[in-house]
Amino acid sequence: MEPKKLKYKNFFFILGISLIFLYIFLFLFIWPQISNIFNNIESYLAILIIIFRILIFGSFTAFLLKKWFNQEAIYTSDAYFLFSLFFIILIMGKGVDLIISLIYLDNLINSDYMLIFFKIRYIIIVINAIPLLFLGLEVLINLFDIYVKKIPKTKINYIKISIVSVFLIINSIVILISPSTEVIQNILPIITTLTMIGIVILFVLMYKIKRLSQAHGLIIGIGFLFVIISHILRPIFTKDFNVSILIIAEMIDQLIYIIIFIGFIKKPPYIY
Repeated sequence: MEPKKLKYKNFFFILGISLIFLYIFLFLFIWPQISNIFNNIESYLAILIIIFRILIFGSFTAFLLKKWFNQEAIYTSDAYFLFSLFFIILIMGKGVDLIISLIYLDNLINSDYMLIFFKIRYIIIVINAIPLLFLGLEVLINLFDIYVKKIPKTKINYIKISIVSVFLIINSIVILISPSTEVIQNILPIITTLTMIGIVILFVLMYKIKRLSQAHGLIIGIGFLFVIISHILRPIFTKDFNVSILIIAEMIDQLIYIIIFIGFIKKPPYIY
């Protein structure tokens, strides 16, 4: 096996093991606060649904990484790699969702815990957009082939990293200075919705100009449009944390991400 591929395989293996140990630690950390919730079937169902979603995202990640490793040469700017990162970060987010759900299911919700975990969750949401944003910037920069050829590759990479860094830093600061869960839940969804609108525009544009060969940009764009609708409606239906509604919302979200995954692996018609 090539040293580069072996290095990345070892990296993803260590990352997977680290995530498992991290969530075990977090689960044990909050156990004194949640140990009394396992007294009804709905609590078990809510937890199992989130775990089920984590396993599905894990299978999506494994499939995309396999396609990436099967290529003759691998690059971190490749679409399959960036899509894999998207689902890995999504898995991290669902792990935090599981912790938040466990705390909510407890009768005595600790507001300090909730604020910490909500901040972590929204920072992960921001980070989750970065692989797709990076891919979009890669395609947009390549649109200006004449000008790009005159610019050193190191400078192009610097520009992309700078844009992504500014996006991450500004959003992270807003999240970290938020004084309460109410502020986070009311203001930050606006930021994430605007980010996803940008993702929809990027992928539909990539499909229209026929610049993305490894994925179906139109399907991905439609999928993220559904994500936006889901994010707008979800707080309305889950504000009282009804477990049955939570389960339905999680299943609808899963169907939406299956659509996005199909977009990630389906070739667009213009390459045939």
